[in-house]
Amino acid sequence: MGLPALRREYDRLLVTDDCPARESAWSSQVLAGGGANLERLYRQAGISLQGREPDSLAMELIYAAWYLEQDLSNAPAGWRVIWHHLSGWVPPFARCLQSHAQVELYRALGARLEMLFSERNTRH
Repeated sequence: MGLPALRREYDRLLVTDDCPARESAWSSQVLAGGGANLERLYRQAGISLQGREPDSLAMELIYAAWYLEQDLSNAPAGWRVIWHHLSGWVPPFARCLQSHAQVELYRALGARLEMLFSERNTRH
């Protein structure tokens, strides 16, 4: 399978909203209270959206990684909040990938995401 076929599957799944990789599509409780607040958090962290939606999985993972790298006194509590939000919407998104993907790569990605972000795997 070549890159054009993978790109078509990506577009079909994630761009045309079969399985949107955005928290707002899966949860009414978006991290930080919504897109504008997320954008503020990212700006404060020095993270650029680069054309991505603020509540996209990519942006929330970038922010989570940045947050974990900081030496913050409230880091454990803040990380639990971030993890709780990710664990709330990533598994349904991941199950959508598994059920809608026509390419094994995306089904495997969905299975891995579901496993990583399931609440039962939470270790705080």
